[in-house]
Amino acid sequence: MTGTETPLSPMGEAALALARGGHAVFPCRGKRPLTRHGCKDATTDLERIREFWTKYPDANIGLATGAVSEIFGLDIDVGPGGEDTLAKLEAEHGALPPTRTVRTGSGGRHLHFKYPGRRVRNSAGQLGPGLDVRGDGG
Repeated sequence: MTGTETPLSPMGEAALALARGGHAVFPCRGKRPLTRHGCKDATTDLERIREFWTKYPDANIGLATGAVSEIFGLDIDVGPGGEDTLAKLEAEHGALPPTRTVRTGSGGRHLHFKYPGRRVRNSAGQLGPGLDVRGDGG
């Protein structure tokens, strides 16, 4: 930050930190993107992120998944039984490796994994009830 820049909100500073780490971000209200094109507006450009969080200081941080951020995610929803589904899959195939985990507003979890270098498709429920994959374009 230069001497003339106004400090951002804690969420804005967190968005900048994610972008410095190579993760493309965009502002959201709840789950709803605040930009015209949603995750397609995600960026690592620090000035653009400053603009976003100056306009929306209390916005949540949307993190674009896929090659753009070098991560893909597993969304575990509590309502449809995602934790039970995951437990069954892990009992059958082994535990998932340790990874960054984010608690969602509804009590679920987002697990972030290193992007494998090949396309990861988005899916909802294909792994089982309550599990969604977020990859390229997610």
